Amino acid sequence: ALLDANECVLAENIALSTLAVKSDYRDVWMILGYSQLQLNKLAEAEDSFRAAKKIDSVKPEVHYLLGTAHFLQNEFQDTISEMELALLYNFEPAAEAYKKMAESHTALGQYQEALAAYEAMVNVDPSSITLFKDPIHLAISQVQDLDRAETLAQKGVTLFPSESLSHTLLAEVYLKKGESDLANDSIQT
Repeated sequence: ALLDANECVLAENIALSTLAVKSDYRDVWMILGYSQLQLNKLAEAEDSFRAAKKIDSVKPEVHYLLGTAHFLQNEFQDTISEMELALLYNFEPAAEAYKKMAESHTALGQYQEALAAYEAMVNVDPSSITLFKDPIHLAISQVQDLDRAETLAQKGVTLFPSESLSHTLLAEVYLKKGESDLANDSIQT
């Protein structure tokens, strides 16, 4: 309730008091870690999530939150490892984990892996055309795989035919492929 009310300092204090009495309480470690994340106490949050992980190593939220703590500290390889475990244990929403994985791979210069993570993200949650922007641009500029970029853009047009951004993204791909007539058709649409 305190976290819902954005009272992270109080939540942290109550969690610490509770853990002084019962140190093997996984959910309280998670609450403590989450409140520390919100207070930008990233190293402390990481320690709290590690304690929760020792108690329950198959809880997907523990891995996701520990991965988030790593992500916020620019520890991208650790982020990827924790997000993979979160997904292995069926973390929901999976798209959030895939997005952090993609951003981490990108930060490490692992563009093929980043694109694969972005593709997985839009496959599990194609809720908005804006989710297609980063993977299409990554496929064009870093991976230089225009066929994958076109596949993503076509999927965007199929899912969001009335969104101008979907047609704009497809036109960008066609322009990069040198297909100006198709690009013009997409722009006109």
